[in-house]
Amino acid sequence: QSPAAGAALQNGVGEYNVTVSAGSAHCGVVYRVVDRTAPTLTACPGDKFFAPTCTYPVALPSLMGSLGVSENCGPNVFGIQSPASGSAINAPGSVMVYFNVSDDAGNVNPYQCVTNVTFFAPFNYPPTPMAASFNTTPSTIVTTYTFGATQTVSLDYVKPTSDCSPITCAVTNVINSQSPPDVPGYTIVDDRHVTLSTFLVGAAARTYNITVQCGDNQNRTTSSYGVVTILPPSF
Repeated sequence: QSPAAGAALQNGVGEYNVTVSAGSAHCGVVYRVVDRTAPTLTACPGDKFFAPTCTYPVALPSLMGSLGVSENCGPNVFGIQSPASGSAINAPGSVMVYFNVSDDAGNVNPYQCVTNVTFFAPFNYPPTPMAASFNTTPSTIVTTYTFGATQTVSLDYVKPTSDCSPITCAVTNVINSQSPPDVPGYTIVDDRHVTLSTFLVGAAARTYNITVQCGDNQNRTTSSYGVVTILPPSF
């Protein structure tokens, strides 16, 4: 007899022959193995707790790795999570997550297990501080006799990091040591460039303190500043 008695048979169609002991006569039999038994849930994920580090919405994670399943005719078993992983959770609270399983033959276990997933209010870590100061290029400007001359300086700094991205930065203040200060004295081009007036009133040197402030989407900020010195023309 082939396949031999006791051989493991898989889903599908196969053929084997039986030899009659009275002679060499053969007969062919077509067999079909049909799986009509759904897989069994043996373990359900325990209750879960999450505290997002930023703000809502957040994505529901996959909990399928904690699901226990037994299948009589394998090897493939398919888990079903509802709501599905990646579903948006829009506010703190509890979410009931249901699990079910099916197999290659389309058998679905009619029983579900349920896990309670709790989402807490966001827990925010503080953003990393900026460096104590940053560089400007040029940091010293020597003026000429040109009336109302200007010089654009580049602000060289490293943005802080935060668990709540994106980080945005802006020039928030430019203090001119000239008394009275020039008007306008400076123009903010963008978060990396400021145009300064190099026209001096009198022969005194003048210093600009340029402040840059960076923040994340939780309105947490950190600041730093750079210094530019403008010297009067030499005669």
